[in-house]
Amino acid sequence: MERIVLIEGQFYSEPIPLLAQRLGLDRYSLVESLYGVDDYLNHRLSVSGTLRLDRQHFSFSRIAGIFRVNDCLEIEVVPKFLTGSEAWRADFLLLLTRTRWGVTTGQQMVGVAASREHGISDTLAMVFLAMFDEVCHVPVRSYQRRVIHSFQVMGDLDEESIVMPELDGFSQGITEFSRCNEFNSVISHAAQVLMTATIDFSLRARLQRVISFLGPQRGLTSYRPKRVPSRFANWTEIYDLSTDILDGYGIDYLNQGGLQSPGFVVRTSDAWEEYIRQALVLGMKGCVVSFQEKHRFAKRDHSFVQVRPDYVVRADDGRAVLVDAKYKYSDAKAKTISNADIYEGWAFMKATGIPRLLLLYPYADGDMEEKFELFQSVADEENEIFGIRVNPQIRKSSGPTVFADELAYYISSFMLPCDVR
Repeated sequence: MERIVLIEGQFYSEPIPLLAQRLGLDRYSLVESLYGVDDYLNHRLSVSGTLRLDRQHFSFSRIAGIFRVNDCLEIEVVPKFLTGSEAWRADFLLLLTRTRWGVTTGQQMVGVAASREHGISDTLAMVFLAMFDEVCHVPVRSYQRRVIHSFQVMGDLDEESIVMPELDGFSQGITEFSRCNEFNSVISHAAQVLMTATIDFSLRARLQRVISFLGPQRGLTSYRPKRVPSRFANWTEIYDLSTDILDGYGIDYLNQGGLQSPGFVVRTSDAWEEYIRQALVLGMKGCVVSFQEKHRFAKRDHSFVQVRPDYVVRADDGRAVLVDAKYKYSDAKAKTISNADIYEGWAFMKATGIPRLLLLYPYADGDMEEKFELFQSVADEENEIFGIRVNPQIRKSSGPTVFADELAYYISSFMLPCDVR
């Protein structure tokens, strides 16, 4: 199988007929496969128009990751703000780790980012195993009923079996505190999927030990519990990760009865928004960070119109600032704040009583030398909006924890004393 690399929103350089010929496909079959994966991505990620066809070329936008198109082709879409980073996969996996699995352990993710020599499947296996090692000392167990046959009485005897025992003993039901349950089944099957995609032999051996530790499990059912029981809450992260692996990260991992490598696909706008949130929570020490908090903006007849800024940052000393994540690469490149964002920002400031708003745009082109760059401000007598370009290439910051500290230090200088509503 061949993998091609696209920059988000940019056409692939090789014409479709030549690519189809190189893959041994008919050009119309290739186009049909592209439309098929586009429909599936639109459905799974609730986006529209990810695929763009222009005569002989195609591109994908609004998403980033790695996904399978057909038996011959995989596509890797690089986020625009990570262009030029030769180790972008590790950066992107850290972004996924933040947005999809809720991991906040900086040390774990720095270790993942440092492993440049590993492919993305191996890196995912490392994250999976790190999560498992943290919780495996308290395994998920539940009471299960099963039928055994023995002449030694160990459980509830079947009356008919007492009179007519079978060759291997009386039929009796016993209750066991077992690792065989629907939660371990999901984790075990996810480990099996990872084994098919992982190249590193030592990682495959460790995944096999995970499967052995969990023990024999039943097959997966169409219904899977959304969360683990509260008494096993420390297994939540690895269970959620395992569920994502089995769901294929936006692409089914089942293909004509055979397993395929899991894909990694997210909406880039959501990933950017969630990543900024996690960085603020991690870096803004001594502050309360509220996410999409509702505030009354105006009254419509007998009801209220409410607005929800992305983040409200409040310090213990009474200072505060509004922060909004904007995934508008063209605006960042042109160094301009759109009128729509200005109107929206004014509504946020009026509703919250906080007179300062920071708009954070991802940007990583060569004309940006610093990690943060203020490119435009809009103000009147009371309120101010600042447009800021942010270079989120995590590896250059020696890890997400350092990036969070740098972002917090930069934002702190914009905070103002105010009467927060």
